Amino acid sequence: VNDSIKTTACVKAWSEHKDKIKLEIVVVDDGSDEKHLSDLDDALTRVRHGFYDLQLYENRQNLGFSAAVNTGIMWSHG
Repeated sequence: VNDSIKTTACVKAWSEHKDKIKLEIVVVDDGSDEKHLSDLDDALTRVRHGFYDLQLYENRQNLGFSAAVNTGIMWSHG
C-alpha cells in the first residue's frame, strides 16, 4: 500500500517501545514513484530521530510482495 502516513504511524508506534525491547525495523518500498518515496523518506526521517535501527530500502521496480519481504530479510541484521 502506498501510504506513507500509515507506514510512518506504524513505525512510530513501534519506536515508542525502543527502550523496552530491542527492535530493528526495515521498511521496503517496492517500486513506488519518486513522489511517494520522497514523502516516505521525509516521514521516516522525522520518526528516525533517536532510533537508529530503522532502515528504508527501495526496490527500483515493483517486484511483488514475496520479493519485498526477501529484500527486508536480506538487509536486516537481526
